[in-house]
Amino acid sequence: MEDIDLRQILHILWQGHNKIMGFICTFLILAVIYLIFAPQVYESNSSMTIQSSDIVNTEKDQNYIGIYAEIIKDPRMLGIDKDEYDKIVKVLVPRQTRIIQLIVSGKDAKEACSKSNQIIANFQKTIADKEGESINRILAIAKNDLDRAKEAWNTRFKEGSLPTGIRSAEEEVYFTNLNTYNNLLIKKQQLGHSVLVTSMPTTPEKPSKPKKVLTIVLAMVIGTVFGCAYCVVNNKNDKNK
Repeated sequence: MEDIDLRQILHILWQGHNKIMGFICTFLILAVIYLIFAPQVYESNSSMTIQSSDIVNTEKDQNYIGIYAEIIKDPRMLGIDKDEYDKIVKVLVPRQTRIIQLIVSGKDAKEACSKSNQIIANFQKTIADKEGESINRILAIAKNDLDRAKEAWNTRFKEGSLPTGIRSAEEEVYFTNLNTYNNLLIKKQQLGHSVLVTSMPTTPEKPSKPKKVLTIVLAMVIGTVFGCAYCVVNNKNDKNK
């Protein structure tokens, strides 16, 4: 019985193949019109690695990387409103890595690449500023400790020097603080270097949207389905008359 029904359906579809082709052609025409008038979207891809000796690949540190990712999601990176920013910017953080992937959309390849470079530059500056505020506070404390150690050393020197080759406790404290202060100065000069751009923004050669092949295939599939359904339903209606 099922074989007979299947043969009947195939016979109906064969009889209505011209109508099915008509549906397919109609949907193909609509797809071509859509592809012609749909705005093209280009995507520029880049990636950054967060470099820090304090970060290892643990779940706790992934939260730390997530903080960096949230900063990139801030619309102030481009100076536009949040809704528009969220539409054109995607930020991905692969699990158990220090990598942040950035995908920026634009109306053309140049615009997408330019916006991506702007986001990265503003992101690095923001990180440097935040790190700078922290290091400046620590530097102020270290400078104060260094000045007090120097004053104590000078006082001890006036009281009388120790035998040659022997450092006083005050002198040891001074050089320890001096070393700490110099290391902080070096770290300050390296501000912003914790964000390493491992993959510069790409300039896309072709738009990522609309997807031409996928659109054409979907049009053919939808046209075929509608055409077959029309033939079967139309045949049933004719029999009921």
